Amino acid sequence: MTITQVGLLLDVIGALILFIFGMPSGYIEDVDSMGGLSIGSRKESEKKIIQISNKTIKPMSAVGLSLVIIGFFLQFVGTF
Repeated sequence: MTITQVGLLLDVIGALILFIFGMPSGYIEDVDSMGGLSIGSRKESEKKIIQISNKTIKPMSAVGLSLVIIGFFLQFVGTF
């Protein structure tokens, strides 16, 4: 497998991860202010689910973006 092929493989894996988890941008920091129009307060179980998904989304989206960047770099290096 050449460096270019490894880079392409990392790009594909990174793109799939980004498709599933989204870009590493403004994820929900404050669970109580999420959603805008909600009547009443959120249940503790809802807050826990949101916090767990935040702990998963942020690192996985960063991993996906990192794989895409590394993959493009490897493809660039592989052309020389």
